[in-house]
Amino acid sequence: MTRYQTHVYLVSDQATPNLTPALDPDIRPERAVLAVTPQAEHQARWLTTVLERHGVHCERLSLDDAYDLDSLRQSFRSYLQRCTEPVAVNVSGGSKPMSIAAFEVFAHADQGVFYVNPRTDTLDWLHPTGIPAQAIADRVGLEDFLEAHGASVHHLSRQAAPASRLALYEEIVRLRGRWKKHGSIGLLNRYAQGARETLRSEEISPEHQRLLNELPGLFAEQGLLSWEGTRLVFPDEQARRLVNGVWLEEYLFSRLLALKDSLPAMQDLAANVVVRRNTDNGYVQNELDVALLLDNRLWVLECKASNTFAPQNRVDQATRQSLYKLEALLTPLGGILARGMLVNVLPIGVNDQRRIDNNPRLCALTYRDFDDLDRHLHARLAAQ
Repeated sequence: MTRYQTHVYLVSDQATPNLTPALDPDIRPERAVLAVTPQAEHQARWLTTVLERHGVHCERLSLDDAYDLDSLRQSFRSYLQRCTEPVAVNVSGGSKPMSIAAFEVFAHADQGVFYVNPRTDTLDWLHPTGIPAQAIADRVGLEDFLEAHGASVHHLSRQAAPASRLALYEEIVRLRGRWKKHGSIGLLNRYAQGARETLRSEEISPEHQRLLNELPGLFAEQGLLSWEGTRLVFPDEQARRLVNGVWLEEYLFSRLLALKDSLPAMQDLAANVVVRRNTDNGYVQNELDVALLLDNRLWVLECKASNTFAPQNRVDQATRQSLYKLEALLTPLGGILARGMLVNVLPIGVNDQRRIDNNPRLCALTYRDFDDLDRHLHARLAAQ
């Protein structure tokens, strides 16, 4: 079939269906013509930045109104009259009138028309007919994906924790029943949180020392804390953050890394992802515990290992805040196909579980799932 060197992309707040074919080496055009309404200027600028970084020259086709069908038809006809070579339009993006007008005009002119199928992650040809669907390569990385959605990446880590620390995390998870009984994880997190300014906790009462059990000793063996009388002392801020719950992020990242062979569609994975977005209220910075791309779909994973010693109403509030964060970030960072997962080493409340069950874009792994975490992670991700 014809390899179209010029693609027309209908720009909207859904960047993924324009981004993924443009970065597939077997599909990528030399030129991308971005059909843009005034309301989509930001999205066009984000997409242009990423595509031109990968050698795709971008041009603009200005559209006056995303919902005026007659005006849209005329704009596309005028564009094709100026074309001197074959061109294909991607009707996956834009408003419905934009897609309808583009399909009608391009098909009538016997030019290419295709659609990115979000269910199969394939490029499906609508004109000419009879062409088999083409699988889209999973080549997009997190930086390009997030930037195409307007989020610049300021930090991320693809480095696994040292084996000695991962062995510590395995032991914490193995003994989580003991920590659940005494509230040890939440209690230790509380003291680590309180040491943010000085790297020294407040004095710990004998009763709390008993409830902490041997948990501080496990971290001490890795040099992440020490006892100074009745206080915990942390060697640096990184160690304090690890004890304060980042250990679960590192552990989750390591388990996902181990799944890459059994989930070949996992194209990128990172922890501690810090992004910055320009919103109507100014620049906003967000931190993602773990983020991954699977079959060109963004997953954001939120880890909870802190505040579990607090009263139940505060624990539930913290869980709700995590769920709200996931729900608020998914569409801006990854479009309508993005998914979120809450990972909590301890149980969560009935109401929070119900909220997750009622949202098809969310799922959760909690206390019991850690008995076979790899299997449950694989099942959740594969069922996307």
